[in-house]
Amino acid sequence: LPTLKAMAEVPIAVQAGWCVDASRIYATGHSDGGTIATALAVLPELPRAFAGIAPSAAGFRGEDLKAYACPAPTPVLILHNREDAHFPGYGREAARWWAACNRCAPTPQAGPNGCDQYRDCAAGGAVRYCDPPGGHAQWPDRQRDIIDFLAQWQRRP
Repeated sequence: LPTLKAMAEVPIAVQAGWCVDASRIYATGHSDGGTIATALAVLPELPRAFAGIAPSAAGFRGEDLKAYACPAPTPVLILHNREDAHFPGYGREAARWWAACNRCAPTPQAGPNGCDQYRDCAAGGAVRYCDPPGGHAQWPDRQRDIIDFLAQWQRRP
């Protein structure tokens, strides 16, 4: 928890020395980084500095997430490779949890680039789930998808 608190302070420290649009700060990462991006969005004791998250291969199951209250509607792009034997099924479970928190329609529709898109979410919330081929250790080659998804969102005051 002390490390997560320190990581949550990074955007504040960066803003102190650089001209940064505070409404356009996002969190992403793969494996432990994806787990951290998720934790930064759901742990109630951390500041909510992020306009959206894009975790990849995160170690949060839907059951784990049920221990937390839903944050305010949050744009979330979840990437989780199909052959991930380390955290099998975690990404899809997390997407369902986020869809419920964001008050989206419960059944996803086909979205861009072969991803599932949850529709009719509350204002400020969105959920997209992508499961490209690959195992746990492989970063999904979806950088453009991450940027395009997150660039649509700004954090509301």
